[in-house]
Amino acid sequence: MRPALALILPLLTAMPATAQPLLSWPLGPDMQAITATMACDNGSTLSVTYLNGTRDSLALLDLSDGPTIFAGVIAASGARYAAGAREWWVKGDSATLTDSMAEDDPITCTIQN
Repeated sequence: MRPALALILPLLTAMPATAQPLLSWPLGPDMQAITATMACDNGSTLSVTYLNGTRDSLALLDLSDGPTIFAGVIAASGARYAAGAREWWVKGDSATLTDSMAEDDPITCTIQN
């Protein structure tokens, strides 16, 4: 093991687990943050935060297996975001969450607020 890792690893493992954000990023003047609560057809509720700028767009979804960052990708209509095998496609007040690696049906959600 490298000397630096030998010093750092014990410190990292000794750090307490917290619910604090692991990443903080200042929004630029062209960025807009929008938060929405979505009611889904499977009975779940999703919290979504959209970060929209002139060059990039992100969707931050709080999924059952943890927070997930989706990057905006090209869409013929609506706004489409991807994170690995998952896709979040928004059109109007509704959105669809699809996982191409799972056998589950897509989840359709509608904005609550």
